[in-house]
Amino acid sequence: MNNKLTTPKAILIGSFMIAVSFLFFPPPTKVKAGTCDEGEIINRILYCLDGAKIRGDVDDGDLNAKLSTYCNS
Repeated sequence: MNNKLTTPKAILIGSFMIAVSFLFFPPPTKVKAGTCDEGEIINRILYCLDGAKIRGDVDDGDLNAKLSTYCNS
């Protein structure tokens, strides 16, 4: 008996599993896209990048650099 899992079978089974998962776990309805404060996100990113430093050296023609920001230093 030939029970190999071929690519088309795997795609079909995977698609079926995803469809079934949406039946049991529907996406939340209270989440609305675009309700976040974009200004706050930009301010947080700029806060982390303020005073950032790039340290590195060139080794055999390759640049080995590291970005060090306020938030990950």
